[in-house]
Amino acid sequence: MLRLHKADPTFTNFVPRDAEEAVDLFMRHQKNGLKPLMIPECLVKCAQNLTGTELDMFEAWIINPNGQRFDNIVPDDTIRAQNQKVYEETLRLRDGPNEIPPLPVEDDEKVPATTGPPST
Repeated sequence: MLRLHKADPTFTNFVPRDAEEAVDLFMRHQKNGLKPLMIPECLVKCAQNLTGTELDMFEAWIINPNGQRFDNIVPDDTIRAQNQKVYEETLRLRDGPNEIPPLPVEDDEKVPATTGPPST
């Protein structure tokens, strides 16, 4: 009976058993007018019963629906290098000298001045 209902391209009342059905269900929801705000919830709903490799295949489809491989990309790790530099600087500042800095000298009018001409 489910095959009969799935013949209707607008039918979405089924639970996907594999990645192919999950993609099919998501595409049916999109064709039925899925709002962009609801896409994350719809993807979670489509993947809720998938496990193991089926879930991995569905996740790979979500990330890259065309399935193109990008093996020839040159890695850009400048941000990682900058973050590492900031991290090491923070550690250096945190683990720096363990001296207690001197307290600031307060100008207190109750304490007599030690410099200057004696008052008469």
